[in-house]
Amino acid sequence: MSPRNTSLTMVLATGNAGKVKDFQLLLEASPLDIDLKSMQSFGGMPEVHESETTFAGNAHLKALAARSKLPTHSAFWVLADDSGLSVDALDGAPGVQSARFAGEHATDAENREKLLSKLQGVEGALRRAFFTCHLCLIAPDGTRYDFVGKRVGHIANAAKGSRGFGYDSLFIPEGETQTWGELPESTKNAHSHRGNAVQQMLDWLSSVTPPQ
Repeated sequence: MSPRNTSLTMVLATGNAGKVKDFQLLLEASPLDIDLKSMQSFGGMPEVHESETTFAGNAHLKALAARSKLPTHSAFWVLADDSGLSVDALDGAPGVQSARFAGEHATDAENREKLLSKLQGVEGALRRAFFTCHLCLIAPDGTRYDFVGKRVGHIANAAKGSRGFGYDSLFIPEGETQTWGELPESTKNAHSHRGNAVQQMLDWLSSVTPPQ
């Protein structure tokens, strides 16, 4: 029986409420019957030391950490995401350090403030940036699957808009004149790095028989 005809329970390996909301919206738009649960249902997301130097590595660490808290032999799928912003003028920074750019426990506002300070005096094409989303999906039998999405744009001169989280209010996607903080969530989700990666995952789930 394929996932299209099967209700899949998927646990999202994050403690970030913004990410949970994003994924809920993306999965609700899918014809697949996916019951998305947050780690709050299992005592919260364990702390993960993101020691890898790639999005793929850190996504895998988070997926394994979440899976370790689930009931043994459960039929749950585990989905972890590691995403980040890379800026040309900063040689790809903040990259995998995006959530910790201004320090280990930095707030979104502090990270945005540091990014803007680093880009003072930088104009034009050097403000080009792109978001990367790496999804690590672990099936109930422990098999790992990976999906990657990207979205190119540039960094605004100041934060604009209150939607989203992280660097959304600074990022103007290619083809738009407003930041993700200003654009409707439906527009962002349809064309974002995360939306792209999730669509790849959904297309794959639609075409295979899930391992049990």
